[in-house]
Amino acid sequence: MAHSAPPHGRLANDESRSLTGRKILIVDDAHDLCRLYQKILESYGAVVTVTTDGASGIELAANESYDIVLVDLEMPKLSGIEAARQMRVRGFNGALIALSGYSDEGHISAAKEAGCTDYLCKDVATLELAQILLSYLSNVVTSTTVGPEVSSFLPSKVSATCK
Repeated sequence: MAHSAPPHGRLANDESRSLTGRKILIVDDAHDLCRLYQKILESYGAVVTVTTDGASGIELAANESYDIVLVDLEMPKLSGIEAARQMRVRGFNGALIALSGYSDEGHISAAKEAGCTDYLCKDVATLELAQILLSYLSNVVTSTTVGPEVSSFLPSKVSATCK
């Protein structure tokens, strides 16, 4: 569950330090959105890697140790659903969060079936994004605690403003 926002739209000092050094992979073909998420998460101390295609996302997730992977569901060449599925098949057991502009049950179900831990709409507020990631890290989500059959899928965070 996300923490309450402190005054001035920033995470409290003790919360922001929790992202320090945490490795986050963003897989999204929207270059501007990637840069925005990267800048925000790095401002909270996270170490962020960005790739704009699913195939390289699969390779990075398989060969590096990420705390969290954010993956866009709608990408050309290789969909985020297939990328997420392949990340699980190749052994990524960390938090895998789907990003989408859609909030319909079909997209949500497909993400869950592919092994995603959570589902967020791309219009998620920047502070909320940091808080959500912090909640996964605070709950000690590690590569040994989340597997391909995720039982705690949380579609409650799906924004009502998605398509």
